[in-house]
Amino acid sequence: MNLRLAAAVGAFQETPIFRSVRDAHSGAVLRTPASNRRPVRIPLEIDNIWEWARPPHYSSRRSCGFGSPSSGLAKAYGPAGGTVCRVLIRPPAQVIQLRSIPDARYHPDVRTLRAVLRAHEQRARSEHGDIGVLRAHYLSREQTHALLAGLPDLLTDLRESVRYWHDCCSWDTLNPETIDSCGEIAFSAPHGYVLDPTL
Repeated sequence: MNLRLAAAVGAFQETPIFRSVRDAHSGAVLRTPASNRRPVRIPLEIDNIWEWARPPHYSSRRSCGFGSPSSGLAKAYGPAGGTVCRVLIRPPAQVIQLRSIPDARYHPDVRTLRAVLRAHEQRARSEHGDIGVLRAHYLSREQTHALLAGLPDLLTDLRESVRYWHDCCSWDTLNPETIDSCGEIAFSAPHGYVLDPTL
């Protein structure tokens, strides 16, 4: 389900999303990136595959901010000594949540997809030399598709193996009645968001 909230209003809305950030950022009006950004915690090859496999109704992880459904999780997975803040968002926005996993770097895909890549490389190194491009370059979904189109067996195996997007759900409001109590939250807020440190 694609979240499409009402037309933008001036006010920021409180959400059940929390982030831990450096003190310099708390209280500032921020925007999720207008352009794609390189992954920080996710291996590049996994980021490339997730972007390639992303359903069109979900925002790209590359243009999202990230948070947690509780202040405790935000503190545990944020920077050392960070300030825990509540996220206030000016709609419209899109929010997706990864079920039951507090940080995407611990999603099973990180191990599974790397194993798929290694297996194909070991099977026929001379034929699969291009696989290394997934690890070395930040690719658009179109570039990844073009690469995999020349490796049809690998394309099929990756398509059958990737689970990240199946494990995500969209919120239909900024304050849903029920949310996963520990899943990582990704949000796209093009009209801005504020990190409120007054919990």
